[in-house]
Amino acid sequence: MLGALAITGGAIATRPDRLEAEALLDPGYIIPLAVATTVVLAAVKRWLRQHETRTKADVAALAEQHRHRAAELDKRESAISSREVIADRREATYNLRMRSLAQRLDEERTAHTELRVKHHVLELNYNEVRVDYNALIEQVILDGRSRFNATTTGKGTHSPPLPCRDDRHLTPYKPVAYLHPQGRHNSG
Repeated sequence: MLGALAITGGAIATRPDRLEAEALLDPGYIIPLAVATTVVLAAVKRWLRQHETRTKADVAALAEQHRHRAAELDKRESAISSREVIADRREATYNLRMRSLAQRLDEERTAHTELRVKHHVLELNYNEVRVDYNALIEQVILDGRSRFNATTTGKGTHSPPLPCRDDRHLTPYKPVAYLHPQGRHNSG
């Protein structure tokens, strides 16, 4: 109200006998008040439009940021999902390889154990054969000793003569002449 009084130029101060309500209805007071109210309302309306425009722009920028971040999160999620799939495949392949290697290792250990047993059996058989062979050789030597003994009385066992080697098909050795690296001949 004080602002309105200042606009009217002190019209109320010149008429102190009138009531205050009548003073408010005075055309000299209402027109400036209406103009001031219209100006204030226009300013508020303009400010509200600007505020609404800024708010809409801010909301649009936030929505764009939200869409951009949502797209980034979707990309990250798909990348992580593909990495998880790859990791699962690698783990499955690794487990399959480990099972295969474990099975192969068991097979090789079993085969190695079987070979060790066969080797041991063959070694035992070889030792038996070796002992029998050595005994046989010793017996042959003992039996043949009487033939080479100087004190033979002729009563020993006679073994058949050893077969003779037929050397007729062999050619006699003849030295072959060759060329020496320094150019001299060598006839052997």
